[in-house]
Amino acid sequence: MWAQRVPVMKEGWPDRRLNTKTVVGTVGTQMYECIEFFLEPWSMHCVATFLFMFLFRLAPLLCCIGAMFLVGWSCVVMTRERTNPMQDNKWLGIGLLMLASTILGTIEGYDGYINYTGQYYSALDGRVYHEVEPTELAESKTDAGEIFWAPDTIVDVTRASGLVVKDTFCVAPIANSNDLTGNVEFWAVGKNCCRFRSSFDCDDAGVPTDTPQSIAYYTYGGMFGNMTSSDTHFYKLAVEQAKADFGILSSGEVKLVHWTHDVEATKSSYLWASVWFYIGHSIWNLLINILMGSVVFLYTKSKQQQNEERAHALATAI
Repeated sequence: MWAQRVPVMKEGWPDRRLNTKTVVGTVGTQMYECIEFFLEPWSMHCVATFLFMFLFRLAPLLCCIGAMFLVGWSCVVMTRERTNPMQDNKWLGIGLLMLASTILGTIEGYDGYINYTGQYYSALDGRVYHEVEPTELAESKTDAGEIFWAPDTIVDVTRASGLVVKDTFCVAPIANSNDLTGNVEFWAVGKNCCRFRSSFDCDDAGVPTDTPQSIAYYTYGGMFGNMTSSDTHFYKLAVEQAKADFGILSSGEVKLVHWTHDVEATKSSYLWASVWFYIGHSIWNLLINILMGSVVFLYTKSKQQQNEERAHALATAI
């Protein structure tokens, strides 16, 4: 049997064998620092999005204060440990990512509120009207959340119109099937569910029913004044286009609604759409932050190494 040769370190030679604990500790520290670069910005995005999506209806001013606090905290992080040049690039990079994520989260949260959560809250908190005639003034139903129509109320598909921008914004007048010549005060709306003219397959418009129902389309007019989604603007342009094409008259401001046969199911769909919107955008932002955070992390480590080498060379020269 050959004896196993054990290397013997000669006296005076430096021991270059790796210290396992040191290597593990160094790798762990670098992994933690890398996680900081995307986890902290991602958490800021999640908080900002949640504030404006789910709490804006209840406390809009508090949400704005919360967003300003997140922006301020991002600025504090950017200026953290400015007395240590080795750490300047790290905290500046994390702070910039946090600031960008906060701004993006605020925008996405408000967009989700207007298009999904606001629709749900509007239907939930609005008044319920029964036996509504389609010729009644829409101005008397401005606070409507749910509308149950009188018998013989239909969506007049023959006078529907679609406005093509990037999407197709579809509108159709709601009228009494026994009198299609009267003023039109209420309009069913939908997106990408019609052709240019005389076609409307939005929501439950194409399904016959004896109990027509609607959920009011939500437009926000709160603490910021008449701040509405771009969809509202395009729907109103489509209404004006239909009026011109078919000679339709209205008494004043019209009311936009979603035509449905089950208001409870429609409200539930808005709530779940809000949840999936939040989850989807959170996952997408996490992926973006992992990518951007990794890039910024590698850049800051490179700059830190250059600073350390420069400081070492200066100390050696002295």
